[in-house]
Amino acid sequence: MKKIVNMCDRERMMEERERDLKKKLSLSMPLLKSRFLNEIISGYITSEEEIQETAKFLEINTEEYNYLVFTLNFEGFICDTNEELNRHYYLTRQLAYNVIQEEIEGRNLGIVINYGTIGIPVVLFLKEQDKPGITYEIIEIIKDVRRKVKDAVGLPVSIGVGNIYKNLHDIEKSYQESVNALQFRAVMGDDCIIYINDLNDESSGIQNYPIDKVKILTESIRFRNLAKVRTTLNEIFDDIRNSSMVSRYRENQVRFLLLSIYIALVESGANSDTIHLEINSMSSSCGFRDMDDLNKSIYRFISDTINDLLNQSSSKNRRICNDIIEYIKAHYNEEITLEGIAEKFYFTPNYLGNMFKKCVGKSFKEFLIGVRLEKAKELIRTNKYKFYEIGSMVGYDNYEYFRKLFRKYTGLNPSDFS
Repeated sequence: MKKIVNMCDRERMMEERERDLKKKLSLSMPLLKSRFLNEIISGYITSEEEIQETAKFLEINTEEYNYLVFTLNFEGFICDTNEELNRHYYLTRQLAYNVIQEEIEGRNLGIVINYGTIGIPVVLFLKEQDKPGITYEIIEIIKDVRRKVKDAVGLPVSIGVGNIYKNLHDIEKSYQESVNALQFRAVMGDDCIIYINDLNDESSGIQNYPIDKVKILTESIRFRNLAKVRTTLNEIFDDIRNSSMVSRYRENQVRFLLLSIYIALVESGANSDTIHLEINSMSSSCGFRDMDDLNKSIYRFISDTINDLLNQSSSKNRRICNDIIEYIKAHYNEEITLEGIAEKFYFTPNYLGNMFKKCVGKSFKEFLIGVRLEKAKELIRTNKYKFYEIGSMVGYDNYEYFRKLFRKYTGLNPSDFS
């Protein structure tokens, strides 16, 4: 009888454990689906057999749906440091992800992906349609997502939209199309929805636009690399000049180029009002100006703007270094490290160390030692304190270390200094 009771107890425990595992699996299912789709769009899973088996396990009916990927991106961060920018971007991305997840997964429209991809991709699961292509309902879904994310994060929101595919493994194509469409936000401006199919219209001048070279140009502007700006700009104008398009399409491409340059300069810190008039002037005149002359004018404009930014940056760095110097002078007796100061002023230690040495002419460590030893000399001259007390008062609790440091920089032991 006891054995029977024990067997019943074990069976009951196994059933409870099985129910618990099923519950945990059910709760984890959206996350597992998201990871699975991310591996497809990233190219980590390419085997059709593996895709079908995993989809079956995750209860994705591949026969029931068509698939479309749209990718959301936001711009317009204004931060003083890279650390602050990264933190702001992460928090904004997470907020946007939560909003999209509620809108898409909450309505069983698809899956949102949030793993190290460009932007935030969304895979829509679309029921079989009588009419092929992107329907009004799909457009409204994408518009609603953009509107709600924009309201939540308070930033311009752009969305690139790929094509619809029947097979699940083709979401990698749709994702790449959505990312390619997003690249044209530099042409069309942020805060828009760009459908990959709309970019096939030759009359826009976009189809043959040298987008890869323009991306190199804008990155060179952001990194303030004028040599790279010059060579890339020459290559872009060579492409435009040698293209088979009629002249007005070439003019459109130059206008697209000017818009990309404007956005890159503003993102680099240039005053939008200051450069807006010059950009407009060049855009208005590009229809009747010689291409070589326009190329030179654009380069001079970029060069002058970047040099102004470099001068502003130098002045700003000097102010930051002065603030750090004042902090050291006020807190020299406390534990001070480059890492701690970097965190306090929102820089990486390496960047701050290089900037400080360039501004001050000494490394951070040398400057800190200098401040502490000058204060130690003042305290020694008062004849009020023991030498080990003075070491502790200027930030060195280990007297032997303080003595060696004092001797290294002054040539004397503390006891010999007067």
